[in-house]
Amino acid sequence: MSFGPFVLGGGASSSGSEKIIGSGAPTSATVGEVGQDYFDSASGTTYTCVAVSGNTYTWAPSGATKASMITVGEGQEATTLDAALDAVQDAVEAATPKSGSAAPTEDTVGAVGQTYTDTSTSPCTVWTCVAVTESGGVKKYTWEATGGAGAGGSTLTLERIYIDTPPTKTAYKAGETFNPAGMVVKADYSLDGVTTVTGNVETEYEYPTAALAAGTASVTITLTKGGVTKTATQAVSVTKTSVTVPTLSGSYTYNGNTQTFQFNNEPAGSIATKSGDTSGMNAGSYTTRFTLVDTGLYVWADGSAAAYKDIPVTIGQKAPAISASPASLTLNASTLSATSSITTDSDGALTVETSDSSVVTGSISNKVLTARHVNKTSGSATLTVRQAATTNYKAASVQIPVTAKFTTIYGVTWDGTATQSLTRTDAAAGFSDPVPYVAGASAYGSPFDDLSPWKDIVRVTDAEAGEMVKIPKFYYKLTQSGSTISVQIADSAADGFSVCPACMDRGDGKGERDYVLVGRYHCANGTYKSTSGVKPQVSLQQSTFRTNIHNLGSNVYMMDFATRFTIWLLYIVEFANWDSQKTIGKGCGNNSAVENMGYTDSMPYHTGTTLSSRDTYGVSTQYRYMEGLWDNCYDRLTGCYNASTGLMVEVNPANFAENSGGVSVGTPASGWIAGLTVSTSGPFPCFINSSTSGGGENAYVGDHWYFSAGYPVVCVGGSYGQGGSLGMFCVDYASLTGASDSRGSRVLKLP
Repeated sequence: MSFGPFVLGGGASSSGSEKIIGSGAPTSATVGEVGQDYFDSASGTTYTCVAVSGNTYTWAPSGATKASMITVGEGQEATTLDAALDAVQDAVEAATPKSGSAAPTEDTVGAVGQTYTDTSTSPCTVWTCVAVTESGGVKKYTWEATGGAGAGGSTLTLERIYIDTPPTKTAYKAGETFNPAGMVVKADYSLDGVTTVTGNVETEYEYPTAALAAGTASVTITLTKGGVTKTATQAVSVTKTSVTVPTLSGSYTYNGNTQTFQFNNEPAGSIATKSGDTSGMNAGSYTTRFTLVDTGLYVWADGSAAAYKDIPVTIGQKAPAISASPASLTLNASTLSATSSITTDSDGALTVETSDSSVVTGSISNKVLTARHVNKTSGSATLTVRQAATTNYKAASVQIPVTAKFTTIYGVTWDGTATQSLTRTDAAAGFSDPVPYVAGASAYGSPFDDLSPWKDIVRVTDAEAGEMVKIPKFYYKLTQSGSTISVQIADSAADGFSVCPACMDRGDGKGERDYVLVGRYHCANGTYKSTSGVKPQVSLQQSTFRTNIHNLGSNVYMMDFATRFTIWLLYIVEFANWDSQKTIGKGCGNNSAVENMGYTDSMPYHTGTTLSSRDTYGVSTQYRYMEGLWDNCYDRLTGCYNASTGLMVEVNPANFAENSGGVSVGTPASGWIAGLTVSTSGPFPCFINSSTSGGGENAYVGDHWYFSAGYPVVCVGGSYGQGGSLGMFCVDYASLTGASDSRGSRVLKLP
């Protein structure tokens, strides 16, 4: 260890202080007093301290160097400069103690009188250089022990060590080793228990070199000198490395391949190992486990104490790519069944459903769907092919619209002769005649009961109009050849056919209607609604009926000629006989006055008479739930009137009037209906009476059609008066102001 420049005796500075001798020029840190001299033995230059400012000292050369200026020792002077320098150097060496951790040898450089302390002994052994010899240019040094155990030797004792400059790093992660970079460790010594010497020992101390454990708060620095061990403590902070918990990256859906699971923040294998389910193919639930390699070094960032984290992974089911080709099917008379190929990437079971089993059914085999008609019924339906879910695929379905165009036509033909029977044609050929109900009968029915449009004629309760009967849309065609007339009804659109008059486009902005509602009963007295249990409203003039019925609702009107003609069409094709009084019942009434309505309410069938004989007069009949079409009272009509130009017909309800507007369909003959003429001049094809020759209730149509331009009001059906001419096709007239007690009306609602 070094102790800096030495002050030797003998010389004096100009300031009176002793001269300082050193090997090297003085610096601003070389302590001195103003005027004090400093001799640089290396260059032979003398410096004088010229200024002191705080801890800064200024030195300046003070003149030529002379050997006589140098005092080697007390009273000794050199005779030459070189000799003086050697003497000074020897003096400096001699005055500078040396030390080591072993005894000195002849190669241990020293100066005569210089001491050397061996710190490896306790107490320390002090050696003194007693001679310096030179042979062949090589100096040898002779040392003698001048102290030691039991010999009164000097003792250099380690008093303490301490950290003078802390290390640059004090925060560690578990598993790192202590790094003392930048740290300066110093020690305090005592020589013989008196002189305290301080020095840096940064190359002599020991510190921990093993990995630091989490929670360590300090490390111990150790220094051993002369058998004495001292320690110092350095504060450190050692924590575990925080490991972010991995999360699943993205989502997975079955694709037929093995998929390796990817994770965000996946730790390196040296930090955590991955096990469990690291990949998968089939849809389902999986678990990937990440386990910390060393819980002493690492901890999960969420603070969990567990060594592992289980990350759930789901491979979702795939939605099948299911399709049908062709995507829609059509059934008709030439194609009674049709197929569609189902394409799908799933192996789930395939089944088929129909939205309307009365129109089409379906089956599937080997991924081929077969659609089949049902009784050649026309209509639209949807076949839905459903595919069951599997392990890897979701359930799926594909819809195939099916249109069945089996237009069925039912017809009758009348040859215009006196016979009242018509010949059945088309699909109705071979049908037996209907058997309407008669009181006490247990057998009744009609071959048309399950056929459109008859099967769709049903009862409906309407809040505005009362008890109503729904008349569905159908299609019809009238053909005349001479006196022969054919009437045909089709259940769907067909070439040459027209929409039935009641449901046709009436020009009121609503287009073709799917149905209309007709009063089951005549208008009730006082309310004008279609109501059972009360007498019909009679004894009012035409305008009063029209106004009060329309007051029931914005879409409620008196029954018009178009609707009555629609009912005629339905009846004649079903019964193939003009005389409804013979086929269903005489009807009419008590020949005295109107009676309460609802007399057919107990009838178990939609058509027939409540009397025990069809040939008995009285309020008793109904056709397809419509009571009294020729009973109790006439039904006044709107949408038509008699004029000099003939029978005027109007279908737009906005234009209904007593005796204006409309289009002429021709002038009917007035009297017994003995011939019919098809008219196409009006809003819709219709027939009117064209002959009265040879008429009577048992010939031809068998009903009256009275026409007079002076009596605009058209009335239909029969009244309480009894007569063979008052059947389904009876047409009568009245004046605008007439208020007969035999004339009422019937409600019509146009949805």
